[in-house]
Amino acid sequence: MSNYESQIESLSLNPLAFSPVLIIGNVGCGKTYFLEKYRAKRNIVYKPAFGEWSDSEGAKIFSADEVCQNIIDAIRKGKENSWKKMFDPVDVIIIDDIQRLAGKTTTQQLLFSYFLTCNKAIIITSNSELNKKDFSEELISFLSTGAHIYIDDPDKES
Repeated sequence: MSNYESQIESLSLNPLAFSPVLIIGNVGCGKTYFLEKYRAKRNIVYKPAFGEWSDSEGAKIFSADEVCQNIIDAIRKGKENSWKKMFDPVDVIIIDDIQRLAGKTTTQQLLFSYFLTCNKAIIITSNSELNKKDFSEELISFLSTGAHIYIDDPDKES
């Protein structure tokens, strides 16, 4: 089993133990691929009582843009907390490309507040380390309490 596969295996068995997880890597290095492999692994749940494997809504990948738009729409409609419903059916919230929320302080603050109380595993990807210029200290501090996975650029054959 490769290191890559063992990380997916560990995360899928007990995502709360590592949460929040921040996955960092350059564009094109395979972060989204890692997320898809993880989501597929996490969503296959063995039900011993029935003796069968089945899919569940265990983990879902959300783009940072999708999350931001849901928050904006909820605020515009005067239903500030309704955006949280998008996360209700899952126990692992995966947000891809959080760097797209740079400078969006209201969205960051709402996400941070939600993360503190949601009792769900959180997995986030970014193209780089989050910096204090673009992200709130609270969000950076929260994400620093969990596991960090650095994905290197794929080897290129000469």
